[in-house]
Amino acid sequence: MRKTSTEDFNALASQLKDGDERAGAVIFDKFAPLFFGFFLQRTGTKGVAEDLVQEVFVKLVGRIETFNPTVGNFTPWFWQIARNTLNDYFRERKNILLSEMDTVEGDEFAVDESLDAKEFVAEILEKVKELSEEERDLFLFRYVQGLSYREIAEITGKTEVSLRVAAHRIVKKIKEWYHD
Repeated sequence: MRKTSTEDFNALASQLKDGDERAGAVIFDKFAPLFFGFFLQRTGTKGVAEDLVQEVFVKLVGRIETFNPTVGNFTPWFWQIARNTLNDYFRERKNILLSEMDTVEGDEFAVDESLDAKEFVAEILEKVKELSEEERDLFLFRYVQGLSYREIAEITGKTEVSLRVAAHRIVKKIKEWYHD
């Protein structure tokens, strides 16, 4: 299966603007699992994560007319809606939680041969809870969701260079914790 490109998502967004429900279904199929994982990891509650995914897609339908591919790309624009939805959820409830991440992607962490992979991932995820909210978001976007630095920059408003430096520091921090 071919990876969907930035241009593909921009085209799908334009089709959705024109009322093409199939384009909306493709967007849903791609983003719903990513958003669900993001929300579940941050709220720790399956039902809340499902509700937030629905809310994001309702917002998408209501705001698709405001998407402009000449200003930015669809993926970071849509992630910003998801992130703002989560912030709104926490603001309303005044209860910030970080649940354990179920998956970590990336080869930045060398696994000690004495640990099995599951135990290693559990250890890393426990340590990630000690990061600041901004660091956790970057870790999640980069290593769990697999977003590029460019996409993360568009979501967060930070430069790609500063994100690369911050990601390097996060990896270094986790490695130090791991080797202690």
